[in-house]
Amino acid sequence: MWPKEVDVDITSWVESLVAGIADVLGDELVGVYLHGSLAMGGYYRPKSDLDLLIVCSTPLGPATREQTARALLTASDRRPTIGDVEASVLQIAHTRRFSHPSPFEMHFSETHSEAIRTGRFDYTIQHTDPDLAAHCTVVRSRGCRLLGEDIGNDLIGKRTGDDPVLDVDHRLLPDVGPPHHRGHGAEALLLDEALDGGDDLHDHFSMKTSMIPPQVRPTSNASSSAIP
Repeated sequence: MWPKEVDVDITSWVESLVAGIADVLGDELVGVYLHGSLAMGGYYRPKSDLDLLIVCSTPLGPATREQTARALLTASDRRPTIGDVEASVLQIAHTRRFSHPSPFEMHFSETHSEAIRTGRFDYTIQHTDPDLAAHCTVVRSRGCRLLGEDIGNDLIGKRTGDDPVLDVDHRLLPDVGPPHHRGHGAEALLLDEALDGGDDLHDHFSMKTSMIPPQVRPTSNASSSAIP
């Protein structure tokens, strides 16, 4: 179940988004997973995005990619927050045996919204994204299952090749640059903490969020399955 701290309008919106993705992908959907600030207790309603990893069982054709993008655009248009949706769709073959940078089926963000809305988005191109290493690591370490398979090695497994990412002990990327290059979100804080040798992530985030005014403090301390 959702933790009590999450605002009802946010949970309703996210559950509607997940249902829309399930309608589009059907049996091809392996699962939908929450990461980032809402999953890890650093959600800041006036600014934070909704970060999702969507896993599918097979490659998606251009038509299915477009349907998925339009479902996410619909959810984006209905969002009750300022922050938008950030979602990546990956094949389970690429999450189970991760290679860096990882290929993905499609990505949705505010940057792509207008191109999707006006039919100018190219759904035929195969891309890779180095940021997916951090996203998948955070999903496995601190993510929330919204729908589908449980989070574990069968979902996000060992790395392939010599790239030091997604180790079985949840060690994070060692080559993401100094702290001021790692961004400012909850995942960046998790990377900072792991890379700088700290172990007590819970206390780290509690300290960070305690400095935020009460009226805009994080609305979630979720670290496990959000929907049974």
